[in-house]
Amino acid sequence: MTVLLGLLAALSVGTSDFLGGLASRRANPVVVTAASSLAGFPMVFLAGLVVVGEVRVADVAWGAFGGVALGAGLVSLYAGYARMRVGIAAPVAGVGAAALPVMVESLLGNDVLSPTAITGVLLGLLAIGLVSIARSEQQGTVGGSVLYGLGGAAGIGTFFLCLAYSGEDSGLWPIAAARASGFAVLAVIIAARWSALSTSPRGRANRRTRPAGPSEAVARAARERSEQERESPPRGAKGSHLLADGLVVWPHVIGIAALVTAGNALFLTATRVGSTSVAAVLTALFPAVTVFWAWVVFRERLRRVQMLGLGVALVAVALIAAG
Repeated sequence: MTVLLGLLAALSVGTSDFLGGLASRRANPVVVTAASSLAGFPMVFLAGLVVVGEVRVADVAWGAFGGVALGAGLVSLYAGYARMRVGIAAPVAGVGAAALPVMVESLLGNDVLSPTAITGVLLGLLAIGLVSIARSEQQGTVGGSVLYGLGGAAGIGTFFLCLAYSGEDSGLWPIAAARASGFAVLAVIIAARWSALSTSPRGRANRRTRPAGPSEAVARAARERSEQERESPPRGAKGSHLLADGLVVWPHVIGIAALVTAGNALFLTATRVGSTSVAAVLTALFPAVTVFWAWVVFRERLRRVQMLGLGVALVAVALIAAG
């Protein structure tokens, strides 16, 4: 059951990641993430009323802290994508996010896995890294790319742990708290960024030219938006761009919110019926799902290393299930 729930969580999160990539072609990725967090809160709140669970301060605190950590981790990862080498930051973040719960649970003695399952977990970590490797034209340093990736890993991995440590009878309330606190963090960061840009002519120029994400498609979309910005009236432009970013991709945002909420709930359930380490590694296989959808929808050519990663992932899942 833990394996099944973990794989379903990976499917949900990976599909939401693919939708996030589509939305980020037309809007700033951080704005997309904040909007999906805001849209996800009423979803999980209503679901929390249906699912039996007690509202306790400790469980809500775990969820809120996890949401803050996740928001900070995503910001670190986005900064690494924009400034450093995506091909280094992405796999470091993916492997680190899965490895952190495994290491913590092992040190605390909470997870006792069979040799077969341990082998599967290790292969799963390898698969995450292989599938996440991407080409990048960025010229950032290797050390800087690793640091940004580790920041993303720490945030996402901490989020996994916080959900796992919430009470088994807390229902979905930890996830609701995480969505609320995550949105608050991203909203503050967006406000601070736009406030700084509004007082800096150089910042306004950078806003017009800096790519909005790691892929070439996102970079092209950012350049197209910059051309439109040059022709738009400057008065009130910053606020209108934020509003436009949220409105133009709202169907994607709703889909992202629903899928991420479902993925979080599936992961939370997986940790309550079985091993946190296994659930974290399987859920962190979501990049494989994202790559798969890119291949199906856009016919993107898979690199050999990614194909190898998909094969390793299948072996890892089989070993974990057998163990």
